[in-house]
Amino acid sequence: MSKPAIQVTHVRQTTMFPAVACVACMVTGTTPKQFFEYCGHDGSENGFQLRELIHYLVDHDWMPGAVFDIGSEHAQQFITQRAVAAIKAALVVVRDPQNMKCTHLLLWDGKQLWDPQKAPPTGGRPLQFRDYQVRQVWPLTNINGNDFPRGHT
Repeated sequence: MSKPAIQVTHVRQTTMFPAVACVACMVTGTTPKQFFEYCGHDGSENGFQLRELIHYLVDHDWMPGAVFDIGSEHAQQFITQRAVAAIKAALVVVRDPQNMKCTHLLLWDGKQLWDPQKAPPTGGRPLQFRDYQVRQVWPLTNINGNDFPRGHT
């Protein structure tokens, strides 16, 4: 069995740590405190801006790719059953199971989903896409060492 694209250390979401911060830290191997310091706030008043998440990921060698917007149940089944199998890592936006009017962020490590609201997926059945109402999938690429060669124009 192949290894996941990301070696994840689970960061559990609490009232102090929004899901965005937890997932950003799971991707980058950093702590929520480091994420808050980078953004200059803890997200407690207005949450986090998408650009803050993207800048943090890029500055830690992870490039988000083009988003797959999931608009219908058929599209959701296509993404979750076929396309995601080829994606090595991704941010996954789902309807928040605790408040269906909101969204929630998960991490796909190439093998399983990581939900900061739940305990780490160890033993038993791992979290699966069918456990959630998926809204978007943002593939991630590790860009460490992928600088343009000298002399590139």
